[in-house]
Amino acid sequence: MDIAPGRRADVHMWVTSHQYGSGTARIQTFRDREGRDIALITLRDGDVDPGPHLAAVEYQRCAWHDFFPESPRPPILIFNLLGSKAAFDAEREVIITEFDTDGRYLGLTDISQHDLIVLNQLGAEWDEGTGFVPLQYPPVAHLEVLRQVAVCELPEGDLFRDMNEFMTVDWAAAVSVAVECLSSGSKFPPDLPTHVPRDLAKAAQSFWRKPIRLIVEPGEPPRFGNGQHRAEALRRQNATVAIMLDTRLVDSEPLSGEIRIANEL
Repeated sequence: MDIAPGRRADVHMWVTSHQYGSGTARIQTFRDREGRDIALITLRDGDVDPGPHLAAVEYQRCAWHDFFPESPRPPILIFNLLGSKAAFDAEREVIITEFDTDGRYLGLTDISQHDLIVLNQLGAEWDEGTGFVPLQYPPVAHLEVLRQVAVCELPEGDLFRDMNEFMTVDWAAAVSVAVECLSSGSKFPPDLPTHVPRDLAKAAQSFWRKPIRLIVEPGEPPRFGNGQHRAEALRRQNATVAIMLDTRLVDSEPLSGEIRIANEL
C-alpha cells in the first residue's frame, strides 16, 4: 500500500538501545514526494548519546526498526545538532549521513538546500521539543585522588605472578618520575619527559593508568584491589614511597600526601 507523503511521527524523548548503551533524542519521521523515508534526529544538550560520528549506523538501524519496519530499505538519516552538540561557534548544525549501496557508512556532510526545503515543506520542527527532559547529573560528592603513601603502610599482597618481571624496574625512580609529572599542574593524564627511558616511563605511567588501590571494608583489614605486585617490588627494593589511588569527600581537606585529583564521583 502506498503511503502518502508527509509527517509520520514526532517523539520528543526517543530512547535508543544499541552497542554503545542507551541514548535519548528527539526523532521526527517523514515520507517525501519522491517516496523517500526520512528520519530527522535532534540531539540536544542533556541527551545521552554517543554522537552521529560514532553511531550513525546504530541510529539508522534503530530508526528503521522503530518507525519504518515495513520499508525494504533504511531511512535517510539527518541530524539536527543543537547547543554544544553543534560545530564550534554554531547554534545549530544540520548534517546528513552518507552510506554506500551496500549500507556501509561513509561519513557526514552538510544537508543540501533541496533537502532542507523538503523537510520544511513536510513540517519539520527544529527546536528541542516540549517533551524534552534534560539529563541531570547528581552533584559530585567524592573525589578520587592520587597520593603518596609510605610503602610500609601498605598491606602484604597475595602474590600470584612471577615477581622477576617486576624486579627489572627501578620502582623508586618510577615513583619519583610519576610524582614530578603529577605535580606539574599540566593536563591529566600528564605527559612524560621525553628523556625518560621507555621502561621507566611505562612504570611511572602505571601509577595513574592502573593505580595501586586498597579495598577497605568495615571490620576487615585492608587488602589490595590492584597493584600488589608493584607494591611488593617497591618493598623488596627498599623503596620508601608509593603512589596509590584513594577517595575523599569533595569538600574535605586534601588527604595526607595528596598529589592531584584524578576523577570526580
